[in-house]
Amino acid sequence: MPLPVHDQFKAMLVELAEAGMEVSREMMVGVRKATTQDERIAYGQAHDRAARSVRLTISLYERLERAEREAAREDAINLEPLAALERQVEPKTDLRRAQVRAAVRRSIEAEYEGEDARLLETALDLLLAERALTYRFTNQEPSEAVSEIRKVLKLPDRLRFWLPAAKAPDNPPMPEKSGPEKSGPEKERAGPS
Repeated sequence: MPLPVHDQFKAMLVELAEAGMEVSREMMVGVRKATTQDERIAYGQAHDRAARSVRLTISLYERLERAEREAAREDAINLEPLAALERQVEPKTDLRRAQVRAAVRRSIEAEYEGEDARLLETALDLLLAERALTYRFTNQEPSEAVSEIRKVLKLPDRLRFWLPAAKAPDNPPMPEKSGPEKSGPEKERAGPS
């Protein structure tokens, strides 16, 4: 069943459930206001039918939701062996993709938030999936791949992260201090000012 039609059916079910709840509430008011026993019985039966209709509508809605989840799960299972095979053939690509994604995500998180950040992360995932299929991406330096993807996503030029070298240092590089301020042992020797 095409997805737009499926969504239409779900929207109709929501409307039916809301209408059924309105009728059910009105029947309960009728039961309270009824003056004779026959009226109470009639309103009570109408309330039961309306309530049952609402329960069935909710059940059908949940069944449609469950069917959607199962279809998505089956699609993922069908694609999973291919992804596992790709990882066995070229684990270097997964590593490179993870490195580049982490670096660009840090930059996105530093500059954007909310819906903008989510849209950029989705675009990042799509770009990485596309680029990971190329030989060039696997053999490219991570910093080059990060720069290219940042340009495509139109992220600011100033980088707020560092990429470790092949052998990562124990400590990340420290920002350079400007001005006459002394640092390290010189500062200790100078004493308090």
